[in-house]
Amino acid sequence: MTAAAIPPHEHPAQDARMDRMEDKLERLQQDMEYVKQDVAILKGWGTELASRSHPEYYVRAIGLVRPRTVSKEEILTLAADAWDANLITEGELDSVGSADTYLKARRKSDRQEVWIVSQVSFSVYPNDVTRALAEAAVIGKVTGETVIPAVAGERITPDAEALASANRVPFVTIRNGSRLTE
Repeated sequence: MTAAAIPPHEHPAQDARMDRMEDKLERLQQDMEYVKQDVAILKGWGTELASRSHPEYYVRAIGLVRPRTVSKEEILTLAADAWDANLITEGELDSVGSADTYLKARRKSDRQEVWIVSQVSFSVYPNDVTRALAEAAVIGKVTGETVIPAVAGERITPDAEALASANRVPFVTIRNGSRLTE
């Protein structure tokens, strides 16, 4: 009788070993899913950090001069002042601060002072565009100034690109969560 012809139950040690290997493979697959999720989170954080600490991305993509990053604390203070002056609702006050990057700069085309409110993700999706538009609308009420919503990341999905284009929301490319060298 050959090994292939022997029914599996006649080799209990091999069957147990195969079961252990299948269990280990299943655990390995689960672990790989966790690793993929963790890497995605880290890539997102790196992209956000690069967006806040390197306003030159926005200089090139939008055409700005003299950009400065505005802290969330400053944004929240401005929003509280606007709420005190009845310029925004309590719901709007509670929503402020959801963007990842806030900048103040001058637009090259007309030298006008503008705010940039940017949602940043490694991969930009339509919900990022929608969130940028919503936050920009509130910041416009808070500051009384021109606000440009933007999205930034390494890549943008076709649906997000179409939505951004239709709403005149610039996409700012951030490569590998580090400074552009292009």
